[in-house]
Amino acid sequence: MIRLNYLSIIVPIHKLNRVYPGGFKQYKKDFPNRIESALRLGGLDDDLLCISVMNPMDASLIAATLESYGLDEAEQVGDRKVHKDFCICDILNGCEYQCTWLAIYGGLAVYLHKRDSYHKAINDLCQTFRQEQAQAQKGIFNAQLKEISVALNSPMEINNELNERNLFFGDEITGQECEVVKSTFVGKERADALWREMVPVYEKLAKEGNGEAYNLLGIIFQEKKELADQYFRFGMENGSACAAFNLAIRTEDKKEKFALYLWASKHIMNPDEQDDSFRGILFENLAKMYHLGIGTQPDRNEAERYYQAAIANHAKAKAVKDNFIALLFENGKRMEAIQQIIQFKEATRKMKGGLRQYRIEGNQARIYYREASEQTVRLSLITDFYIDCIIYVEEHKETDNWDGLLRGLPDLILDERFVLDAFRPCEETNSVLGLYARKRSHPHPQDNHRISEASFDPLDIFRFISLPFTAEAIWQAFLLSQTFRLTGMRWHGGYARRTFLLLEKDIANIQHPGYNLNEEIVPVRNEISRIWSPDLNVSVTLHDDFASISHCWFDAWKGLVQMNWKVKYDAKKKQITEIEKIDEKVLVKYHCEMCY
Repeated sequence: MIRLNYLSIIVPIHKLNRVYPGGFKQYKKDFPNRIESALRLGGLDDDLLCISVMNPMDASLIAATLESYGLDEAEQVGDRKVHKDFCICDILNGCEYQCTWLAIYGGLAVYLHKRDSYHKAINDLCQTFRQEQAQAQKGIFNAQLKEISVALNSPMEINNELNERNLFFGDEITGQECEVVKSTFVGKERADALWREMVPVYEKLAKEGNGEAYNLLGIIFQEKKELADQYFRFGMENGSACAAFNLAIRTEDKKEKFALYLWASKHIMNPDEQDDSFRGILFENLAKMYHLGIGTQPDRNEAERYYQAAIANHAKAKAVKDNFIALLFENGKRMEAIQQIIQFKEATRKMKGGLRQYRIEGNQARIYYREASEQTVRLSLITDFYIDCIIYVEEHKETDNWDGLLRGLPDLILDERFVLDAFRPCEETNSVLGLYARKRSHPHPQDNHRISEASFDPLDIFRFISLPFTAEAIWQAFLLSQTFRLTGMRWHGGYARRTFLLLEKDIANIQHPGYNLNEEIVPVRNEISRIWSPDLNVSVTLHDDFASISHCWFDAWKGLVQMNWKVKYDAKKKQITEIEKIDEKVLVKYHCEMCY
């Protein structure tokens, strides 16, 4: 078994051994780098050599070399071409012609001897692929959980990195002219014509009482500390807020630093103008100092005021908003903080085209996960990734099976003789997607030969899936059974779709599927945020021969619903035998566009 890469030239070793002078033993001596690369990439076994390249030109050159040895890439068999002595395989599109001596699945390939069964070879490759994917995905889940655990066990910080060394910005001052001055004069030769021409102009303006000219001279001579500080102080005396800001950056005294920032904030030119980078940084630094009590007594009200001002003026507002949300939580303004999170997530979703990207970073991780159990966090991560798998499989319509879903469910092992397939009658407008196990040797059914929906039972699939009796595996099986809740229905998605609310973070994802009612649904989100508690987080409890599941989802026809399920398990067969809904409780009512 070998591994394929972006573009692979696959040669049976016995054919290369036959035509190359000295055989394959000599070939290895003549091309040691090629053999070393194949070994490193998993492209060499007892039967096959895989030469990996990155562009078609390299592939053509190697193919021409192989043909010069007497090997032919293809031959005519009847009315079609097939690969003969070697083949070129594109990892995305497969081989150009049919290759009767090769079985390929999931980036893996194996040589077929005359007595080998193609279907058995594919089954073996499929099983290896699934096992590797499951192991890799478990590693990802564990790494994410470890990252969250580190975040939960560390103290609350401002902007993840707040300390006295990196609290203040020194690389952004203000104004186009300041940037020109910095790039033109700082660290440059003082003998050029521009220096001789401009410095006297600034000196003349400074003597006339222009505070900004003093500020620019301070920037130009910033390497001479005493002279630069003197220019900045003269700039302050002549009303330059920028000079005070630059002087604050240069001082180590915390009280003096705070006083200079505060002075600068009260002497800003054009105070009504927004979206100014200099003011954004200034207000952010003042907010942090009030927040943490650096150079002054802590004052959360002033910190909140300056954070809001920084958000209005700062081009890099995400970090400022994270700090502002953390402060709101500290001030007991939970609803305001959650509303800020929702607004921020909405804006992020619009910028990123609706892709689900739940990153574990900064204060957001602490806000989302600090009251959740390890099991809840892990189940949430699994669900997020499974939703991404559904999106990927739906976007790649050309696939004849839905095995890609199992990448997000690493504890579920499908019988190697079967593939996961989808059933949704095309002729029915409101049909619901269902999953079933199809024999690998049977072709993907055409639309006019689909199985009867009346005979379709979603639980049938679990007759071909084995899994351990763990909370994570039970939840993965439950997700698989509820896939149609995540994809909705043909045309009228709102009839079947549900938004899983496993943690408080998921409230921001609530929307009415199929309708443009996001503004009307905001009050519902607010109400759900108000009543949310850790008791509503997802949980799985194991009993002797069954597991109980408790979770919430948003139903566009009912509202926030708390669901309880019973999942029966056959320990001998390691299979799910029944998934039964025990009860559901509506916590926040909602029906289409009407709240009541």
